[in-house]
Amino acid sequence: MAYDGLFTSMTTSKHWSTRQPRAAIGHLYVVEFDSGWVKVGQTITWARRRKELAADFDVLYGWEIVRDWQSNLVSTLRLEDTPRSELCDLEIRLKDFARQTQDVSVFSDQLPNRGRRICGAGETETFRGCSFGDLVAYADVLARFSSPLRK
Repeated sequence: MAYDGLFTSMTTSKHWSTRQPRAAIGHLYVVEFDSGWVKVGQTITWARRRKELAADFDVLYGWEIVRDWQSNLVSTLRLEDTPRSELCDLEIRLKDFARQTQDVSVFSDQLPNRGRRICGAGETETFRGCSFGDLVAYADVLARFSSPLRK
C-alpha cells in the first residue's frame, strides 16, 4: 500500500473542530533569567522557542537563562464552540496564577510610556516576584491533568 493510502481512511472525531493549527501538540514553558524575572508561555517547538528567548532577552536586556522547564505534550486542537485551544487556555491560567502572587511585577508595567496594548512581545508574560518552582509546579499540574494526551 502506498504511503498516502495508509492515511486516506482516517477520520477525526466529530467533537474536534476542522480548524487545524500548525501542529496538534505543544508545551507550556517557564524560563527564569539571571535578572530574577520569570517568563511563562506556550510553544509548539520548544527547542526553537528556547533559542529565541535566549537570544531576544540577551540582546534586549542583557539577561541570560538560568533555568527552564517545559511541560508534557498538550493538545493545541480546538473543541467546537471554544475560542481557544486547550494549550492557550492553560497558558492563560498559568499567567493568571503568576499575577495572583503578592507583590508581583509584570514586566510591561515597569517600562515607562508603555502600556499593555503597546508592550513588546512577551512582556505581559514576564514576571518578577514569582517563584520559578511554584510556577513550574502549577504548570505541571495543569498540563498533566488537563491534557487528553496524558498516558
